[in-house]
Amino acid sequence: MPYKGTPQTFNAAINSVVIGTGDAAVTLGGENVMPLYSFDAPIQNRPAIGVEIEDTGLRDDLPALKEFYAGAETTVDQAVRAAELEGADFIVVKLVSADPNGQDASVEDSWAIS
Repeated sequence: MPYKGTPQTFNAAINSVVIGTGDAAVTLGGENVMPLYSFDAPIQNRPAIGVEIEDTGLRDDLPALKEFYAGAETTVDQAVRAAELEGADFIVVKLVSADPNGQDASVEDSWAIS
């Protein structure tokens, strides 16, 4: 007996979020299907790739990441290096040290920690 796939319906929608402005704006979400399931329904906005950087520095268990960011002393240097990455649509800078339950540093100091 041949398989006949039936599309799954999803009666809700994921809201769209616009990150950035002008030509650099990236729109995320807006679909009513699971990610990359374009065979069930059309995907309104293409998937985007983001680079996440934490202000507390690089993890020791990721040597390839340390090698990529070699010479980048601060969080700002890492963000500049990540912006040059081919295929990256946006950058997320997590100010982990500014968490009141953690180091509780000021936002200004968080940029200079790593």
